[in-house]
Amino acid sequence: MAEIKAIVFDVGGVLALDSPKHFTAELSIKKDIPVGDLVTIWRKYWADFKLGKITEDTFWTKFAGDLLIKEPIEDLVQECKDMIRLFLVPNDEVMAYVNSLKGKFKLGILSNNVKEWVTYKNDHFKIDEPFDAVVYSCDVGKVKPEKEIFELILQKLGTKAEETIFIDNHDRNIEAAQQIGMQTVLFENLDQMKQEVNKLTGGTEK
Repeated sequence: MAEIKAIVFDVGGVLALDSPKHFTAELSIKKDIPVGDLVTIWRKYWADFKLGKITEDTFWTKFAGDLLIKEPIEDLVQECKDMIRLFLVPNDEVMAYVNSLKGKFKLGILSNNVKEWVTYKNDHFKIDEPFDAVVYSCDVGKVKPEKEIFELILQKLGTKAEETIFIDNHDRNIEAAQQIGMQTVLFENLDQMKQEVNKLTGGTEK
C-alpha cells in the first residue's frame, strides 16, 4: 500500500451537519408534511442548485412553490432560508480532529455544495481554513460521484489517488473514489473514522 500523503473530507454529514436531512425533518414537523414528500421536492431542484446553475433564492422559490401551502411565497422562502442556516454548522469534534492532522498530511475538501452555504459556513465558522485545497461542486460544475471532480481535488493537492484517503458518508461517492484508486473511509462517526484512518496510515496521524 502506498504511503498516505493526503486526506480529503466531505462537508455535509462529515465536517458539518447533514443540513438537508435535518432541514426536511424539521420542516416536516412544522408544516405537517411527510418527510418523503419534502425530499422528493428537494431533489427536483437540488441538481441545478449544487451545480451553481440557480441561486439560493431561486431554489427556495421553486421548493416553496411546490409545498402548496397557503402562505405568502416570500414568507416561506425566508423561513426556509433561516431554517437551513440552523443546520449549516460544523461538527466541532471532527474539525478538531482535522486540525490535529495539519502538518502531517495535505488536507482537502470535496463537497457537493452551494455558493451561499459555503460562504455562510466560512463567514461564521471558517470551515475551509485548515485545508490545503477545496473543491465545491458549485464552483467547478461537476458533482460527486463524477470521476472528474475527484481528479480535480487530486490535482489541487498534487497527490496520486493511491496516496489519498477520501472520507464521505455516502456509499456511491465512496465507490466512485475507489474506482480511481483512492483509499476510502465511509463515515459513520468520529471514533470509527479515526480507527479506519489509523489503519490506512499505519497510525501516523497520532
